Amino acid sequence: MHDIEVKSKHIRRFIEDKNKVKVSVVFRGRELTHKDVGVKVMDELLKRVEDVAKIETEAKFDGKSYVVVLSPKK
Repeated sequence: MHDIEVKSKHIRRFIEDKNKVKVSVVFRGRELTHKDVGVKVMDELLKRVEDVAKIETEAKFDGKSYVVVLSPKK
């Protein structure tokens, strides 16, 4: 889970600078059969940044990616 910590710190830095952030989990090959794992990773990441960011567009599958856009809370 170290990679989630690193990504959440980067997201926090962008959000604190009043920027929007597009987060995507990309599935390759056989990973497409285990989309539930990618959803869990995205949920964990969103929990870690929910105090500084709000979801602008709901998480959705876009081809082989699971994408969500975050924006700073007012």
